[in-house]
Amino acid sequence: MTTSEEIQQGVDAALAKLGAQAAPRPGAATRPFRVSSDRLDSYTQKALQDECDAIVHARHGDQNNIINRAAFNVGQLVGAGAVDEDEAREMLLSAAQAGNHPEGRARPSIESGLRAGTASPRHPWPPVSRTDEAADFRDLVDGQGIDWSDLEHGFPEDDEEPADGLGSEHAEDRENQDRSPVPGLIPEEFWVARTELDHIRRAGHSRTRSGDVALLTTLTRLSGMVSHRIRADTGIAGYASLNLFGGLIGPSGIGKSTGMEVADRLMPAPQGLDFIDGLPIGSGEGIAEMFIDTVDEETGEIRKGRGGTETPVTRKVRKQVRHNAFLYIDEGATITHLMKERSGSTLGETLRSAAVGQTLGQTNASKESSRYIPKGSYSLGLLVGFQPETVAPLFEEVAEGTPQRFVWVQVTDPSIPDRAPAWPGELEAWHDAITAPAGDETSSPVLISFDQAIKDELRAADLAKVRGQVPAEELNPLDSHAPLMRVKLSSLLALLAGRRHVNAEDWRLANLLWEASCATRDAVLEYSAAQRRAEQEKRTIARIQEEVRVDHAKQLAEEKRTDRAVERLALRISAYVHANGAQSRTQLRERAAGREKRLLADAYAYAQLREWLVKADGKFTPGPVPPS
Repeated sequence: MTTSEEIQQGVDAALAKLGAQAAPRPGAATRPFRVSSDRLDSYTQKALQDECDAIVHARHGDQNNIINRAAFNVGQLVGAGAVDEDEAREMLLSAAQAGNHPEGRARPSIESGLRAGTASPRHPWPPVSRTDEAADFRDLVDGQGIDWSDLEHGFPEDDEEPADGLGSEHAEDRENQDRSPVPGLIPEEFWVARTELDHIRRAGHSRTRSGDVALLTTLTRLSGMVSHRIRADTGIAGYASLNLFGGLIGPSGIGKSTGMEVADRLMPAPQGLDFIDGLPIGSGEGIAEMFIDTVDEETGEIRKGRGGTETPVTRKVRKQVRHNAFLYIDEGATITHLMKERSGSTLGETLRSAAVGQTLGQTNASKESSRYIPKGSYSLGLLVGFQPETVAPLFEEVAEGTPQRFVWVQVTDPSIPDRAPAWPGELEAWHDAITAPAGDETSSPVLISFDQAIKDELRAADLAKVRGQVPAEELNPLDSHAPLMRVKLSSLLALLAGRRHVNAEDWRLANLLWEASCATRDAVLEYSAAQRRAEQEKRTIARIQEEVRVDHAKQLAEEKRTDRAVERLALRISAYVHANGAQSRTQLRERAAGREKRLLADAYAYAQLREWLVKADGKFTPGPVPPS
């Protein structure tokens, strides 16, 4: 019978062989980077080295956040005049390359971080002058507003209040402060950039919910309420729809659905707007159907009645009667189930079309079953809550382009304070900006304009892609919709502020949002890959264990068959010796069949063990016990 030790030995040997063949983890840093410059003092060089080291060793899924944070810190040194901006940019880019981070993703994070850091210079720099001859430390840092009275009391004892000001009852808060940041969190510089953004985060925190979730819910809700005639004009291709799809990533039970309620209170639907609010999704056909209703339509004929009365003749028709909708799905598994397992499902195709404002539905021979929603005639926001385990099937549709049309945020928010802030009230500035002037469906669209520098940047990037000038390693299929997504985000941020013009700050903030989305997405992909590896390892171990059991069983069976064959051969040659007298090995070998010759040595040993034979003078003679 197979023992657990024998099985485990077989498993360990097989896994060791597999481990020896394993490839190195993709994205791991392979090249060191050393900051070296004759123009920098030792303080500045050390500070730059620390930030570059952080970039080189940034873990997978959090690279953009780390790069942006490092660039912000270096930007503060640029603002203080400690390092030249071009030199700082070159060093940060070199560190990103040393960490195997794609330049196309690293450069925007570096630029935005440098800009923000330069605007907030670090003073004084260096912290303590190394050239000052003053002997007393107080003289070196005099004028910095330091309270020297603490020197009179020395260091606190173990039972005194911790230096961070948190008592023992807040030990968990101190632990939270020391934990690594969650990959993909929207950075602090985004929230402090504008009052309405801080307003949204405070609204989320007042309900003990993530500020990131409150923001994405607000933006997707806004995209469903904005007039369908309002579109973005970047000078590239056609006018862009503002339809926005958002994905919330987090485990069950920590506030994905209740986060939506925060946006409901922040941004209630305007009075008079025929707005589908929070409807769950059912099918691709259902998305088109929600914009349609049966109405009475005049035929142009007149029915004459008594006394000369005339009544217009009407008929019942199905047609598009509404233009605004916001959909919310609490469990993303619903979408993936409908897309993957329902035969003939059109949901994936409909979602991809709806994300860019294209035509929905289909025309059938029967008018009653026809659903036709022309492109540009609707505004749609979609928010989906995913658990990390349920989102993986959506990323299998990269070739079709489904996950690229989503903005992703984490549900976890370490910045939620212990004490809930007061509810900040409704947002105000957006109402007029989302309403188009009076007009019918044939009226010209109302365009959101962009700073010329933004249009130039978008055009240059588009030309490089169309001309095939983008390096193959930077053509990540998951980033194929990145320019369009930044256009949508920046336009919605402008509308949130009450404007229909996207300026440089809108564009910078949209880039920060998109970088956070990409980091969240990458963290989800890494998690899914780790899950797949774990499942594969479990299957591999189970397969190896089964193979070890089978092999061991075969070995035991073979051993049993061999033992019986040896016993039979020993019995036969012993009987022959007892009948014919002493025999040499050669004589006995001649008596054995060809297939038995390999068993002779064991047969001799077995016959002697049973005392059937005795070896004397180089021959086998009859033993005291005759074979039975």
